Amino acid sequence: MKEMRLAINFFRDTACLWLDWAGSKGGRGVQGFQNLIPAKVTYLWMLIMFYLVPRETTFSRSSCKISSNDKIIAILLISSYLQTHVGRQFSFGDFNRLDPTVNLTSTGLHRDTYWAREASKPAISFKGLLMEISIIVPVHNGSSWLEECLSSVLLQSYRGSMELSVYDDASTDGSRELIETWRQKLKDRQIELIISGHSGKPKGVGYAKNQAIAQSSGKYLCFLDADDVMHPHRISSQVLAAMANPKAIVGCRFHREPPNSTPRFTDWANNMSQDQLVLQVFTSHGPSVIMPTWFCNREIVDRVGGFDESGKGTPEDLLFFQRHLDMDGTVVRVDEDLLMYRYHPQAETFSIAEETIWRHRVQFLERRVLCSWKSFSIWNAGKQGRKLYRSLSPGNRSKVKMFCDVDENKIQKGYYIYEESKESPKPKIPIVHFSSVRPPVVICVKMGLSGNFEVNLSSLGLKEGTDYIHFN
Repeated sequence: MKEMRLAINFFRDTACLWLDWAGSKGGRGVQGFQNLIPAKVTYLWMLIMFYLVPRETTFSRSSCKISSNDKIIAILLISSYLQTHVGRQFSFGDFNRLDPTVNLTSTGLHRDTYWAREASKPAISFKGLLMEISIIVPVHNGSSWLEECLSSVLLQSYRGSMELSVYDDASTDGSRELIETWRQKLKDRQIELIISGHSGKPKGVGYAKNQAIAQSSGKYLCFLDADDVMHPHRISSQVLAAMANPKAIVGCRFHREPPNSTPRFTDWANNMSQDQLVLQVFTSHGPSVIMPTWFCNREIVDRVGGFDESGKGTPEDLLFFQRHLDMDGTVVRVDEDLLMYRYHPQAETFSIAEETIWRHRVQFLERRVLCSWKSFSIWNAGKQGRKLYRSLSPGNRSKVKMFCDVDENKIQKGYYIYEESKESPKPKIPIVHFSSVRPPVVICVKMGLSGNFEVNLSSLGLKEGTDYIHFN
């Protein structure tokens, strides 16, 4: 009888789901249809999981308590997710047809400095949820920004079990003392504060992240830099993506403060397709989802082995990201602006030498791509293309059959001669017009400048990942 009831409920909810989907398609155009599919598929998956694996959980809202299985958790999270990820095409009322208790579990919305949202129903709190989340914050002299950062933690619409794990890496500006003043506010919001640190010489961001992770206990890790600010729905949205993609680093879109600080980088990071998130991992921009937006299962960090602790000047996020992909990990992005990413001269990014990043990028390209190519071409017979050629291992350098370019002066030269080579005769690589290039191609041309390069590349009808890789 129980199985029959579950089957009836499941098919009822599934029917409502797809009827809702079909009805919503009209009048919203192709883009709305495309945005809706992943959310609906995710919700269908959650329905299946929570009907098949019922677990009792207690929720509380003021003095009212209700008991139900984890299906309610799914509806709570999906409601929040649909409001943000699908562009507010749904209201919580749409889900009342799926479960009559959902009106008791509506997630509240908040207004803050960066995302002006009208307040809605008050958010509930609930205990017993197994999806504990640890917010990981490494700090070194972050007092100028911590008030905004910690405020964004308090304003999270997610009401599952959360803890804030902070490691103070030898701050001298009172950062740790300032954070301690927030302990009661966090406690009132049922967020446990765990803070430790040291007062010696700073040991670097990688070390601080590892320490903050080690002292935390959540199943999921939400990374946050002390100078950044989270959108109220960040955790609610990203935990869904992490649940559906247990082997993925989950990122999100972001905006810069001050505005337009890094327009080309921001446009690149926010607008890649899902396939490009995995393909465009060799560029000078670094990880295809930026570190301050990372959200993942703790098992990913355990498998990779944590962050490099070499200290200042080490691109610890890039090295972690590369090892993650080497171990068959993947990348997912929630396509909503869920983070204010601050740009300022004190950022750790500015302490990393360009040559250090270049070396790691070349090594990553060689072991991920070039090792399986028998031959290839380089797009750009100028400075960057020649630098890549010289940086390659002898074995991969011998695979380069031609350079291509649009510059007639370079093309008329006919060849690039590798003068630094100890070989005799010295390697002599042909330079051809881009229209005559022989794939596969490593592209060393920056994207998003004049637009001419993109037109030229498109004219060749090549497939990214198979016929070419960006290394710009």
